[in-house]
Amino acid sequence: MAFIPLNEYPYFIEERDLNAARSICVPVTVQEEKERVACIGSGPASLACAAELRSKGYAVTIFEERCEAGGSLRLFLPEGEVEKIIASLKKNGVEFVLSRPFSKDFSVNDLKRLAFRAVFLGTGLQTPLRPKKIDTNLIGVTDAFSFLIAVKTKTFLPETCSGVVVIGDTPKARLCAACAKKAGAKNVFWITDGSFAPCEGVSTLCGFEISKTAAKDGRLFSIKAVSRNKDSEAFIKADTLVFSVGDAFKKPNAGCALMASGNGLIETKDFATSKKGFFAGGDAVNGAKGIPDAVDSGKAAAKAIDARLTKNRKK
Repeated sequence: MAFIPLNEYPYFIEERDLNAARSICVPVTVQEEKERVACIGSGPASLACAAELRSKGYAVTIFEERCEAGGSLRLFLPEGEVEKIIASLKKNGVEFVLSRPFSKDFSVNDLKRLAFRAVFLGTGLQTPLRPKKIDTNLIGVTDAFSFLIAVKTKTFLPETCSGVVVIGDTPKARLCAACAKKAGAKNVFWITDGSFAPCEGVSTLCGFEISKTAAKDGRLFSIKAVSRNKDSEAFIKADTLVFSVGDAFKKPNAGCALMASGNGLIETKDFATSKKGFFAGGDAVNGAKGIPDAVDSGKAAAKAIDARLTKNRKK
């Protein structure tokens, strides 16, 4: 596999992903105002759902727990792309409410009080899975999303870093390794199964796993990694370890009891959940399958919501 050049980071994305993101738009200016629909979360699934519903004449409000919309799109899209999508939706009447998590302080009862007739849950996979044999409470051990935010906000200080180790066989892990190197970290290691192209300047350890970590005063100091067939080992001096071994869905604490599938994701039938009026799609239902799948899921969920509300309207 060819190296991914560093000048393509921190925003590396395949063309099909970028095209899927750019398809999130309201195709026509809509005058008709139908029922109110809430979208929880502002990642690709929610944005796509909101755009599709708005094109059908619904009054759509997106609630996002962070101070900026876009969700995981902000990690992968080129600079300015997310802003264009959001500006397009706002121009065509989609309302955004930021810094408003769906929780016990903003719950199902609040949505009912605000007269929302349907709710789409597009919260994605919010909880990173924690790797085995690693004390994630050590200073210097962090999940991929937190690390990427630290790089973006320049709170990650590569000049004081002895080494960065990234573990995981995911696109997010690859992005972390590349961003650490581009930010200026001298020694960057990526422990992976080799499913993705290596990054320029990053030492890749394929088929290895961490067997031991050493700490000093509660801070990560070094790492020992061994190959799975036990015939090779590596000792790495590093004070930063980033893990991206998968994500899980965190159930909302908002009076919204939902049936879960065997793997802990939201269980749906034609995008409808076990709670009346609540629909779901994207990673929270399907797992992490990428931007195109999330966008398609959001659009399909919007059609299911429209069908349900249209049926209710005719009663």
